[in-house]
Amino acid sequence: MTDLSGHRGTARAPTAGMTPDLDTATSGGPAAPGAGDDRPHIVAVVFNSISHDARVLKEARSLRDAGARVTVVGIRDRRAETPHEILEPGIELVRVEHRDRIHAIVARLWSGFAVLGGLAALVVTGLALRGLQAAFSGGTGVLASIVDWRGWFVVLPAAAAAAAVAGLGVLRARRHRAAARLLRLRAEGEGGGPAAPSPSRSWMRCRAGRLMSEFRSAVGRRAIHDAVVDALRGMSIDGIHGHEPQGLEVAAALRAERPGLPVVYDAHELYDEQAGITEFRRRRLRRRLRTLSRVPSGAISVNASIAREMTVRWPAMPEPVVVRNACPLPERPPQDDGRLRAAAGLGPDEGRILLYQGGYAHGRGLQELVRAAAHLPAGWTLVMMGWGAIEPQLRAIAAEVDPGGTRCRFIPGAPQAELPAWTAGADLGVIPYRNTCLNHWYCTPNKLWEYPAAGVPMLVSPFPELRAVVEAWELGGLLDDPLTPEGIAAAVATCSGPEGDARLAAMGKRCRRFLEQDHWGVQGARLVELWRSAGLPLASAESPDVGASGDGDGDVERAGPTVTTVAAPSAAAAGGRRG
Repeated sequence: MTDLSGHRGTARAPTAGMTPDLDTATSGGPAAPGAGDDRPHIVAVVFNSISHDARVLKEARSLRDAGARVTVVGIRDRRAETPHEILEPGIELVRVEHRDRIHAIVARLWSGFAVLGGLAALVVTGLALRGLQAAFSGGTGVLASIVDWRGWFVVLPAAAAAAAVAGLGVLRARRHRAAARLLRLRAEGEGGGPAAPSPSRSWMRCRAGRLMSEFRSAVGRRAIHDAVVDALRGMSIDGIHGHEPQGLEVAAALRAERPGLPVVYDAHELYDEQAGITEFRRRRLRRRLRTLSRVPSGAISVNASIAREMTVRWPAMPEPVVVRNACPLPERPPQDDGRLRAAAGLGPDEGRILLYQGGYAHGRGLQELVRAAAHLPAGWTLVMMGWGAIEPQLRAIAAEVDPGGTRCRFIPGAPQAELPAWTAGADLGVIPYRNTCLNHWYCTPNKLWEYPAAGVPMLVSPFPELRAVVEAWELGGLLDDPLTPEGIAAAVATCSGPEGDARLAAMGKRCRRFLEQDHWGVQGARLVELWRSAGLPLASAESPDVGASGDGDGDVERAGPTVTTVAAPSAAAAGGRRG
């Protein structure tokens, strides 16, 4: 085992927004959680509020079951304000306050505007006075012409505008400093008091400008990064599990202070090929990842296609181990208790349900899916179960194509712990992502396992990883590319009628076979073996399927049908995929 004693952090008094050291007993009081615990301490870092991140929580449980003590460090937001909680024995959630830092940064910006406005007002006033002096002394020229009545149409508005900028800057700076102080006081008081204010975006209303959007995002990322790093400095740590590039940046900062600290990078997606990413952010992200690729001791990807892309793009990074977004294997398949139909306003015998579950985001083909509701075969209803920024747009489309509200229903997203029982009420699931970027082309979302875990067949976009699972295990059908509402309806029609009923029943039975071979127990074992190879004394994960499903080296091997993964398309062939 690697000697980790040299980089164990020492406890110190927490600063504002920091979480107290969870490993050290408070002087003169009872021992803090984890004091005297000789289990290896793994800290996972994620830039969200943790509770809704299924992958992060599954990984934490696998590491805990292997003998580690796990702390997941995230951020506080409106969905989760609790600064510290024990999720389960051996798993602690710590949410740091970062919004005070955003307010402080914005306050400094407004202070700068106030100074510039004040200087401008002084300059304009000085020019006006010099002009008066020159005019009364009989001079000529630009300064003397200011006393002319036409010149004051320039001087007075300029002076007023400069003074207004200065005054607005002072007021806004005071407001954001006050908000920062309130948030720091709340953090020190363990989250009591009124709800925390969110940073105002009125200081840059120009939403159309991409530069302002990039700047806004950069301010938020920097504030979270600094808050999380400060919190981690107060902990003793045996290894850091950095989720996504932001988590890897935090790990790199700690690694610089504690040489030899094991770091694992967990890439949930192909980040520099995401839908909607600007060219500026793409180039910046690639530069960051090129630098950070030398930091981790090990790397993780969600599938073999993205793992290969990571190996090509970041050759200095260790070869990624594939840990897929699989679901835990339930003792028995969940039963439909009618909750999905009741929430959607459908009776027990009121036709069949085509279900989409998850986030509402651009590029996921949801506009085409909702439009397809008008073309679905008789007896089918589309149920949209989720949340997201484009929900108003989707509801508007539904009102347009289905004015009576009989073919398309919207219901809120279900809690993660209850999701299988909700999904079990559907007859067919759908993953209709559009081919807009390489990240979508290689995607394997949680839904690829969540539908089979509930015994629900699925229709998926014909992308390499999605196609490999559905065709190899005969779990459903493929949608057209490009995606169209008529094509979605035609795919649903193949599951209609007596023959369609028999097909759905057969595919539903194969869902259990698929999950028995590719469940979280298999994937969690690969995660544990990676951390064991990094030198942590963890117990070997016991999974009877590990040998049949691969040895954790990233190969796409499964028990059952052979799966062949399509190679990455060339830049010319990819076309719009790299958008």
